[in-house]
Amino acid sequence: MMTYTVWTVLTLAAVIVFCTGSDPYCPNPVYDLCKCNIRQNRVIVSCSDIIIKKQIQVILENYHNIHISELIFRASDMKDVQWKWFQNMNVSKLILEDTSISFDGKSDSVDMGKTLNELFISNGELAGGLDGLRLQSFKRIQRLFLLYIDLPNLASHIFPDTLQVLELVENNISDLVTGLFSNLKDLESLSVKENNIQTVHRNLFPSVCKLTHLDMSYNYIKHLPNDFFAEMPYIKQVRLEHNKLTTISKQVWYPVWHQLHTVSLMGNELICDAKIRWIYESLEITTNLFGTCDSPAWLRDVHLLSLISEDLE
Repeated sequence: MMTYTVWTVLTLAAVIVFCTGSDPYCPNPVYDLCKCNIRQNRVIVSCSDIIIKKQIQVILENYHNIHISELIFRASDMKDVQWKWFQNMNVSKLILEDTSISFDGKSDSVDMGKTLNELFISNGELAGGLDGLRLQSFKRIQRLFLLYIDLPNLASHIFPDTLQVLELVENNISDLVTGLFSNLKDLESLSVKENNIQTVHRNLFPSVCKLTHLDMSYNYIKHLPNDFFAEMPYIKQVRLEHNKLTTISKQVWYPVWHQLHTVSLMGNELICDAKIRWIYESLEITTNLFGTCDSPAWLRDVHLLSLISEDLE
């Protein structure tokens, strides 16, 4: 009986410690500009219309020593934010919408740089470009989304090595420099859609590439180099809709064709002739192949999956 009583007391004590010490909570707000909610045991903080730098500092300090699953700023001015304001902050996901931002000061010991897993920036301004964002300060970041931001010039190795997902959408990118993504050895999903890209090269990526999903839709790509998919043993989905491609070259596609689940070429000016006959003669088409012929005239708008070898001259 004594053993049972002791065990019960210890169990209750453990429960009390767990509930009081680990449960998420929201501190009292310092401004009406921010709202804190708890959803499914996750703390989500959303702030908007902040234009005074001192207010940003006070808001951030109010959430020190709290694990925040999502920290959101909308329509705010965060230029020259001091890294030290993020000291003792534990943030998993930072979302910036319609917000300008750049970081200032040393970042080596700032906790958020060690905890941030995902950064999402949309319709904002990066003062100082990506250099001003100091991406290398985020030591554990795995997912980076930069949407509808002007980024015409990108330097190689500017992205953190830890990235697994990278989306660069409508950034006014025209040139993908040699080795741009070559340090991203764990990158699994890449999107550079809705830019002004005309040429691509295999040396954009690591020598052995872990990509499973690649989206280069809505650009101006005219052709892919023969070695583009070399050493891409995991690639499953390729999206190249609305580019300037005219053929599906065997030299380019054959090495990975058997492993692809989806290939989307809609919106290209594809010439359906003998050059693509290899698809229908040498392989059973198991790929979800999306696209239509642009020429010759008698095959215009015919879906690629509706063709047979005899159609191609």
